[in-house]
Amino acid sequence: MAIELKTKKNVSAKEQQSLSSAYSKNVETEKIFRAYTREFSALDADSIKFYFDAAQKGINFYKAFLFEEIRRRDLRIGSICQTRKLSVLDYEHTIEGDNEQHVEFIKENFARINFNQFLADIVEAQLQGMSVFQLFYDFIGTKQVLRDIALIPNYLIYNKNGIRFIDFSKLSFYTLRAEVHAENPSLPFVELDPMYYFEAYSFDGNSENGLLNGLIDSIIWGYFFKSYGLKDWSVFLERFAMPSVIGKYDPLMSKPDRDTLTKAVNDFGNLFRATIPNTAEITVQGDANKMSAGTLYENYLKYWNDELSIRALGQAQTTDTSEGGSFAKAKVGNIVREDYMRGDKALIASVINAFIKKLIDLNFANIGEYPVFTFLESEKLDYKLQKADLLVKLRTAGFEVEDETELENVFGFKLIKSAPPANSGPFPAFAENLPKKKKAQIENYLLELWSNAQQ
Repeated sequence: MAIELKTKKNVSAKEQQSLSSAYSKNVETEKIFRAYTREFSALDADSIKFYFDAAQKGINFYKAFLFEEIRRRDLRIGSICQTRKLSVLDYEHTIEGDNEQHVEFIKENFARINFNQFLADIVEAQLQGMSVFQLFYDFIGTKQVLRDIALIPNYLIYNKNGIRFIDFSKLSFYTLRAEVHAENPSLPFVELDPMYYFEAYSFDGNSENGLLNGLIDSIIWGYFFKSYGLKDWSVFLERFAMPSVIGKYDPLMSKPDRDTLTKAVNDFGNLFRATIPNTAEITVQGDANKMSAGTLYENYLKYWNDELSIRALGQAQTTDTSEGGSFAKAKVGNIVREDYMRGDKALIASVINAFIKKLIDLNFANIGEYPVFTFLESEKLDYKLQKADLLVKLRTAGFEVEDETELENVFGFKLIKSAPPANSGPFPAFAENLPKKKKAQIENYLLELWSNAQQ
């Protein structure tokens, strides 16, 4: 089922058809997706190499669809990807410009869509190398305004000498694989006018083929190696975590009694109670080495979980607060992550400003300055606490801040100097309810200590 999007200016937005929804309703496409879901369950290194080779040729279906499966299957990977995407929503932003009409037009357009979702989906480009959005318009008077922005799944994208969208309704499980092996793939495409889509590219990587950039390849390999340990650990738990249950019977025992004993042994692991002949015996066989063997698998999985977190977030402390961590490490981790956040904010600002230009050019003529999207300068609370701690240490060393306004800009609130304490002597004031004699003794003792310290 090919999708035809009309591009005449007077076409109603309702005539636009979503690429994602059209494919999801197509029977042949669903067969392809189900087939590869089964294939991903038997993942091996040769399959991954085939998927990466396909992306190299511009066919991203395998790699992108595998990545979606991984994010659903692996709780850690799903969490770190979600954390990376949603963290940008903590920061305030603004749109400013010299032309108030243009600024209000852009603000009204962004108010019509799920703008926070748009921001998070732009960061998705940092994960998968690129994000492509399908644009939907309403016509109000002479203006074309946004009705919706939808992220196009990357498995629909062909990126070789430009962006195109594969029409999977005209492919089968076998013909798609054959096209990957072909020297010059010949694929059916859905024609979509550039007015109806918009692209964002990752900062991570420098390949002209955006499908080869981002974190996706390293995360897939990390998942692949981690899955070995997870499967082995599952087998270990299934076979060896429960103690062995042994039934002993006399060689002269009758068959009905032996059958009773056999049933008791089979049920013992679940029920932990049994009725057996008085000449039989059930023993539970333990193994002192099981704990150390299980720890081996646990350490292996923790290693890969940490590596995946470091690759996606810049540090492993955000999603891992196990006993191996520390507050000091977590603070360092947050600083590294702040660098990642600055990169994500820079990507979002560049993408949205390019998108603003596209909207303004579509609706206005004789344009001077374009509106500009920027994030307001702000920092996480932990980062501000570190600066406050640094300020205290500088003042202890004898340094002062020349301009208090700079501090107000850093911390985001007005600072007022407090009055010095009433008692500025060598010792603090004591509570009034202390006995006078005791109070005098303590004051004399502290005064003596103070005098000795001054000599």
